[in-house]
Amino acid sequence: MYELNQNYLMVDTVKFDGNDFNSWLSYFYDKAEKAQIFSATLNCLNFKTKESAIVIGNKWLQFSNLMPKILCLLASKVDSNQARMRILKIAWEELGQGQTIHIHPETFKKCLELADVKINET
Repeated sequence: MYELNQNYLMVDTVKFDGNDFNSWLSYFYDKAEKAQIFSATLNCLNFKTKESAIVIGNKWLQFSNLMPKILCLLASKVDSNQARMRILKIAWEELGQGQTIHIHPETFKKCLELADVKINET
């Protein structure tokens, strides 16, 4: 079902409640690529420098901010309440499960600040 290439984890076509999973996967990759989340991160993985850590940290923060938005949008488009519940459960976890101190993007941002990494607000 999964094929890993050098840039992304690609998923074969999956039908779920009549919705085409690949269209959502493409939507996610388009958003991620516009922000250069994966490409910038992959370009830095082989370099153990502070500059690479700054790029990776900032791109991961962008990714962390993007995921709840995409998951909530996806949940609004599925036909099944069971599917919607599963998707929203993931978003709920990303958003700290009701505890603001555990909201992933905010926690990650605090870690970057503690590491004295300049955060690019894009």
